[in-house]
Amino acid sequence: MTTLKPIKAPSFSDALGLKLLESVRQMKARNFARVTEVAVSEVIEARQSISMSQLESARATKRRTV
Repeated sequence: MTTLKPIKAPSFSDALGLKLLESVRQMKARNFARVTEVAVSEVIEARQSISMSQLESARATKRRTV
């Protein structure tokens, strides 16, 4: 007769590892839980239209306002 081994619950680290593995699989399959859309202000649109970085824009603004 075969003896049955009791099934033990997965430890915390095992459960975490399984969750992380599932997350990686979802990312590779490009299954996203949410999509974040950011509203772009007029200032950012203007700066991007002239290909100016945020730092360059800040320096130019500082010179004009001083």
